[in-house]
Amino acid sequence: MRKRHRVQQVAGVLGELLAGEARARWRRGRNGSLDPEELEHGRAQALSSALERLGPLYVKVGQVLSTRPDIVSPAMIEALQDLHEQVEVRPFSEFEPVLCANLGGD
Repeated sequence: MRKRHRVQQVAGVLGELLAGEARARWRRGRNGSLDPEELEHGRAQALSSALERLGPLYVKVGQVLSTRPDIVSPAMIEALQDLHEQVEVRPFSEFEPVLCANLGGD
């Protein structure tokens, strides 16, 4: 049941990202006056926020991407670099059961 909940959570966040992208493209097509740099900045912020909401593994992916100018745009790098410094802190008590379950109690 936990896996199902997690899959639903990830799918929901990805759905929000896709819906935001569709809205931005629709607005751009409708009035054609939206600045492409502004769109990219908004896209980068949305991705950074989504990765943070999804948790530590996804934050780490974002951190790695922030070091790869050959893969992502400068606006994306700027937004993802915040994941190095401005990540929500969570108590160790949230991670301990997962670590014990995967690595053993010792």
